[in-house]
Amino acid sequence: MLAGDGGSRVTFDDVVGLENGKRSLNEAVVLPLVAPKFFSGARKPWNGVLLFGPPGSGKTLLAKAVAGVHGVRFFDCSASALLNKFWGESEKIARTLFAVARELAPSIVFMDEIDALMGDRGREAANGADESSRRLKVELLAQMDGLTTSDPEDPKRVIVVAASNLPWELDDAFRRRLERRVFVPHPDAKDRATMLRGFLADVPVAADVDYEALARRTEHYSGADLKSLARDGAYAPVRRLLAAKTPQQIAALRPDAPGATIDVPPILAADLEAALERTRPAASPASLARYVAWNDKFGSQ
Repeated sequence: MLAGDGGSRVTFDDVVGLENGKRSLNEAVVLPLVAPKFFSGARKPWNGVLLFGPPGSGKTLLAKAVAGVHGVRFFDCSASALLNKFWGESEKIARTLFAVARELAPSIVFMDEIDALMGDRGREAANGADESSRRLKVELLAQMDGLTTSDPEDPKRVIVVAASNLPWELDDAFRRRLERRVFVPHPDAKDRATMLRGFLADVPVAADVDYEALARRTEHYSGADLKSLARDGAYAPVRRLLAAKTPQQIAALRPDAPGATIDVPPILAADLEAALERTRPAASPASLARYVAWNDKFGSQ
């Protein structure tokens, strides 16, 4: 469990695309914490925000960008940090987390992969979930209820931001407490081209590489998928370099070898074409359609 007081190296400017997610987090999280006097009555701030979408779409990166807000304490809490095998310890950890967050408020409590903690209780009971899991869920729900305040300018305000790859698995009661639910989709063609340029910005790239053409051919790719594609393509010049050398010549490439020089050729369009053939999106069109359907039913449009 990590806490920071803002100053994160990640900002919204570092996040390519996802304009709806940035706008929603600014409106629902950042502004109520840094300018609380504007949020009262009908503009009462939300107590919880859910970021949901396919793996690798940028949910965690968006949350880390929120951590860059100065003057706001950010608690990065994983499921493993809350779970404890000893009786009653998980609930104590949850109570301590929220108590410290209130003491150091204004604060954001970020819980990644929340579906691992807050799955549907009825379904889990039918599948034989243990009692400790049920008690932890009850404790987290109680802690979130305790975040409600009648004073919009309360300096001790705490907002929960949760991220989920499986929003349909969440317990109904927990979902209701995450009043703002923001869909984080895969990047569009324009953003895919920008991402590919960014991933290859620090290595030589041949002039014949057409990022827009690659972007058009990578529909349904997540940011993580595109990063994998770029890395695969970036290895190709190194493979060519090493294939043309003997083991002795390769050993001479060590940085501490006398007169060592490494002149890696640029990445070619053919390298990225080959990488595209080897790299497939992690999410299927059918699974992506499920996120869209859930967003239509439960998302904050």
